[in-house]
Order: sequence, then C-alpha cells, then structure tokens
Amino acid sequence: MKKIFYTLLFVFSGIFIYGQSADAIVGTYLKADGKSKVEFYKSGDTYSGKVVWLKEPNDENGKPRKDVKNPDKSLRDRALLGLVTITGLKFDGNNK
Repeated sequence: MKKIFYTLLFVFSGIFIYGQSADAIVGTYLKADGKSKVEFYKSGDTYSGKVVWLKEPNDENGKPRKDVKNPDKSLRDRALLGLVTITGLKFDGNNK
C-alpha cells in the first residue's frame, strides 16, 4: 500500500510540475550584480521581461537613468525603468 501511495504521489507531482513548466519563468528576478530586477511575464504565447527596479534609478544629475549603452543611438534616450528588454521567449516543451 505504501508503495502504491508513493508511486501515485510521484506521478501526480510530475504532472503538476510539468504542467506548470511553461509559466515557471513568470516572476521577478534580481540580477546577479544586485543592481536591478527584471520581471518576466506572459505576453500572448511568448514571454517578455522588463526592468521593474533599479538600485540607483537616477543618474548623478538626479534624472532617470537612460539606455545609454544601446548600440542603436536612436534608442539611447529611453528610460531604463519600465523598459522591456526581453521579448519573444517561447517554451519548447523540453523544460527549456
């Protein structure tokens, strides 16, 4: 009886875990350097990420930090806070 219980527990926990794998990325993450947080969210059938917190949201002049390192010069004036930096992530069904 104990063996059947543990087998069923294993099967149902596997269904529960794999059933939620696609949305497991959803949430807010602190970057390794501790300077910003990125929120991942579902957008249609893909996932996106945006900057939701900055340790230092303002520059030395007290103005909101901008996307000054963007290789596209026309985008360097965008505020970093609230900026969507990751788009189009898809779950491939293999826990990736």
